[in-house]
Amino acid sequence: MSELDIDRYAGQWHEIAHLPVSFQKQCVGEITANYGLRRDGRISVTNACRKADGERIVAEGVARPVAGQPGQLQVRFVPDWLSWVPLVWADYWVIALDPDYQWAMVGEPGRRYLWILARLPEMDRALFNRLKAKAEAMGYDLAPLRMMAPCATHLPTEAPPNRRTQRLQSSIAHAWRASSRATLCGRSPRATLSTIRRSMLIPRTAFRGPAPMFHRFRTVLIVLCTLALVACGDGIVKRVSEPAASLQQLTVQANGDWTVALRLQNYSSMPMSFDDVALALTIGDTEAGPLSAKPGISIGGVSADVINVNFKPSPAARLVIADALASNRTLAYSLKGTVSATPQEKKQRTFDINSRSTLNQAPGLPGVLR
Repeated sequence: MSELDIDRYAGQWHEIAHLPVSFQKQCVGEITANYGLRRDGRISVTNACRKADGERIVAEGVARPVAGQPGQLQVRFVPDWLSWVPLVWADYWVIALDPDYQWAMVGEPGRRYLWILARLPEMDRALFNRLKAKAEAMGYDLAPLRMMAPCATHLPTEAPPNRRTQRLQSSIAHAWRASSRATLCGRSPRATLSTIRRSMLIPRTAFRGPAPMFHRFRTVLIVLCTLALVACGDGIVKRVSEPAASLQQLTVQANGDWTVALRLQNYSSMPMSFDDVALALTIGDTEAGPLSAKPGISIGGVSADVINVNFKPSPAARLVIADALASNRTLAYSLKGTVSATPQEKKQRTFDINSRSTLNQAPGLPGVLR
């Protein structure tokens, strides 16, 4: 990297993919990293992710620039009183960066670790593949790369399955469509097995003939019987997790009011209807005023949506935003209050919100912070 503007790099990033590391073993999705400038010249680091049980885990750390090496940082996650120990600092190298600071690749000199980051929790497939090619050209082995983006459109193109795999997938799909819940539930194991066999057009001799033929279908039968048991039960486990709220964009209107693009994140495994938002917005250390809305939208499980809210800020907050835009500096903000939402088939609940992040001026868009 020839240049890294820390002011523009600060803010929230979403992880799209990474090479496996021990401290991220528990993370299954919604991985974010927030960077903010400190008064001592260092950078605050807040990493967060969702575990399999829905719990949100957070790690606080500090980063420092390497003098004379643009793009090279060192980061630690131990207390300040141990910061003098050299071994607690790890290399954090920005090895590729979008000119508009909308995506980044982070690695280290040993090429053991790699993170692909984006400002939004999604990435175009073609862009993702270009970044992969760039990393491989730098010597990174991407065979164990883990995709963490929630959308299938983010995934790299996979090699087409061979004919045997295609036949197996086709048989499983056909069997499951034919053997509906109504057909399988309440029947004896023998009747269920017979239904599966007929729907897959498997010859009866496969279950009583030579061992090789039986083993050929054994895996398929295990999969289908498992699916049958799931269908006869209550289905997948429904989990309700606390939602999150953050500012995706703030636009200053001609009259001085703001249009706030509020991002609502549903971390539950089921859809939730977002009914009411009552948040207090603070810009820097200045109270901007109440941010209230009645979204009336349903957001799918482990998904997010954005609503636009017309906001009348306090006079002091207007000045803070105007100063940040004029000086092109990073601006911290916080949201504190409640969000009322109704999980699918459940009663409405009120969740506490207390989030902090940063905003940066959007390149080429006057009066817009993201």
